[in-house]
Formats: sequence, C-alpha cells, structure tokens
Amino acid sequence: MGGNGDVDKDRFGNAYFISNDLRDLEKLVDENSIVVIANEGGKPYDAEALYIALKHNARFIGLLASQRRAAVMIADMVRRGLSLDYVLSRLHSPVGLDIGG
Repeated sequence: MGGNGDVDKDRFGNAYFISNDLRDLEKLVDENSIVVIANEGGKPYDAEALYIALKHNARFIGLLASQRRAAVMIADMVRRGLSLDYVLSRLHSPVGLDIGG
C-alpha cells in the first residue's frame, strides 16, 4: 500500500519524516492535521489518502484535482460509507493556484 517510492528522500534532505507508505499516514493524521493530496495526474492511492484524512477528521483536507477527478473521488468516499454532506463539508477542491488550466 502506498506510492512505491514516489518521494525521493535524497531530494528532501531537510525533511523531518518521509514515507511512501499510507500506513504511516494512518498513524499520523488527527484532527489537527493539514492534508493536501497533490500528485501530477493523480495516483491510484490518492483515494485511500483522502479516506484516511476524512476518517481522522483532519483540520484541513485539500485535493488538487480536476472537477471530474474530484467528483469520482467524492463518490468513492460515499461508497466507503462516509456521508456526502460530511465529505463536502471537509474537502477543499480545487486547491492550489489558478493558472488558467
């Protein structure tokens, strides 16, 4: 489970903690967390990261995604048992800078 090495530890030498394993995210996220899911083109495990953030009631949850991809992920959260109202109240998407794309 996870990104199979998406984060290159050599590029982030000053980071306190780096992991490509979503089990670590499960342990770290709580109601004081800020979670932003942002992968170029999206990754298959983004939905799992979103579910973990929602399940742990993170303070801020941002998703960098197209409207279509965000809608698919929101529908997936509802299929996993979260209420649509809860998901919509917690999720901020799109997140990022408007570059006119």
